[in-house]
Amino acid sequence: MRKEILLLSVIAVYVILRAPLLFHFYGSFDYDEGTYLMIGKEFARGTIPYKDIFTVHPPLYYILLALWFKIFPATYVWGRGLSLFLGLVSVILAYKLGEALGGRGILIALIPTLDLQTIFLNSLALHETLLELFVFLSVYLYIKGRPKLSAFVLGMGTSIKHTFLPFAVAILMSIIVNVRVKRSIFKALVEAYLAYILIITPVTILYPHKLTKGIFPVPGFSSIEIMGAKYGLLTFLLLLTYFALKEKAVEFNASFDLYRAFSLLSYAIIGKAIVELPFFLLCGNEYIEDVYLANKGRGILFMGLPSALASVISNIRGSNFEMLYPYTLLLFLLFLYVTVGEKMREDLVKLLFFGALFYALAPMPGAPRFLYPLILLAMIALSTSLRDPKKVAPFLVISLIFSATLPQGKLPIAFLEHEEILWEPEVEGSAYSFNPMIAFIHGISEPPYYIDNFGLLYLRKLDPGEFMKGLGNTSTIIVDTWFYSMLKKPGLGEKYKEILNVLHTNYTLTYAHSYSDGEVVEVYKKGSAKPLNIGTERGSLVLFHNGDKILGLSFHESPISLKVVASGNDYAVVQDNTSARISLVGSTLVIYAKEVILKVPGNFTILNNTMFFGKYKIIIKGKIDVRKGYIKLGGQGGKIVIKVDTIY
Repeated sequence: MRKEILLLSVIAVYVILRAPLLFHFYGSFDYDEGTYLMIGKEFARGTIPYKDIFTVHPPLYYILLALWFKIFPATYVWGRGLSLFLGLVSVILAYKLGEALGGRGILIALIPTLDLQTIFLNSLALHETLLELFVFLSVYLYIKGRPKLSAFVLGMGTSIKHTFLPFAVAILMSIIVNVRVKRSIFKALVEAYLAYILIITPVTILYPHKLTKGIFPVPGFSSIEIMGAKYGLLTFLLLLTYFALKEKAVEFNASFDLYRAFSLLSYAIIGKAIVELPFFLLCGNEYIEDVYLANKGRGILFMGLPSALASVISNIRGSNFEMLYPYTLLLFLLFLYVTVGEKMREDLVKLLFFGALFYALAPMPGAPRFLYPLILLAMIALSTSLRDPKKVAPFLVISLIFSATLPQGKLPIAFLEHEEILWEPEVEGSAYSFNPMIAFIHGISEPPYYIDNFGLLYLRKLDPGEFMKGLGNTSTIIVDTWFYSMLKKPGLGEKYKEILNVLHTNYTLTYAHSYSDGEVVEVYKKGSAKPLNIGTERGSLVLFHNGDKILGLSFHESPISLKVVASGNDYAVVQDNTSARISLVGSTLVIYAKEVILKVPGNFTILNNTMFFGKYKIIIKGKIDVRKGYIKLGGQGGKIVIKVDTIY
């Protein structure tokens, strides 16, 4: 009875820590979450993923989300409710796993309850909470000695997201191969690092180029930025293998049951086929291309785990400790293992060894979300070393207090600063939002195939012009903070810049709300091409000529916010506490204000009332006062006129 009460208390804590987060938006997660919610809603209506919707993830999460939307309303809170429910099931499975590990039910159940990354993921409509459930279920079956059922579950788990595949292979290898990892593995690791550094140092001295350093990163310490880094990482892995064999750090049992291996693999294939075969039969080769081939260029071989370790060390060196939130509970447990812990269970050590190995080999980015199954596994393994509740309890209390700061927004990563702007656009007629979350919360019916613009442009390598043509007669386009963040991405940014140029020439801004911190939402209406157009940038107006940025306009030197509402050729503008009206006709901009500040993105020359900037001749009717870093214009008769012409 006491254990049941404790479990109910853990469940209560689980809900309390997550419920407030269901109603907020998170910026960096919004795009993915909106994409999955849109796909789930369309699937519930009968639109088939892979055939009518482009998506690169396997279908199991979409199946569950579509069924969920058949029962509950298709809103973002209810969509997140599926994750909350799946996470709750994970807590119960974690408790069952803990009991199977020798009466550690409450301790293991606290892992998914208090882990900061899990708190976030359980309150978002993402694949990872379903991955979490499958991690605890498959480890439970592994511990209970149910290999066939475990293999079947692992096969189904690979139909959630590709990041589960290294974990699935690790468990299957742990079942099939009898291996023992000894403490001398740490000595082998040190020897491998020293040998690798001794090899790459003279190479770098002889060829001190950026390319050389990119090819030979130090795993866990250097960022991995180029495809050629796989050769340096392979060199390190070969050295580690050599020294591990030399130190006899890993002992393998020579016997290998081929029949058992084939049997388990068959069960895994059956589990996967039950989920994916219907989609392959419906969609044919397009399913294989989208799910298994489109992702192939996203990561670099051997980069997953080394890249994550390098990111952790970089954040520590830069004192960006808030970015360590995905690893906080893992670090707590690691600290307890080093200070008061005993030996971990050998079967979990073996599993952790294979997990680390296959996540190190996997060609995937080292983001914490991609390593999530391995992080959960590491926390489970470390918890088995803790046998004295009195020593562990104070640290769990500290972890609980720290976890409780998240719903109150005390960490800067917790919420968007101006999330209300996502609700502001008023959409009429056919529309498309480059952030699918905006489309979802406003009930916009987009062309289903084009929901995931990132996937189409980056993974499918669709031409931006073809993408815009694919939107057909869509009259309204919405862009926001996420869209502008893509402009900074190497390679991909050029594609989004091309789309932005189309918006600044063939569309007209009808609404915008922009902040100096970069958060923004803009609504563009399709119209005839015209040379002069306006946009926004960090709380200021921007004037474009045929897509080229030529002027920044502001009514304050350091503006905080800007709101723009169009009415025909006129715009009502509110910047901080200043209201103004501007009119845009042909190549002329009229500003009805006493003064305005101009910022020119480059070198310019002013002769009388004419400014020459690049290929542009800008005629200004107003008082011109050139200052350091900007130009202040005074109005004549309550207005300032700016006419833009080209010299050549």
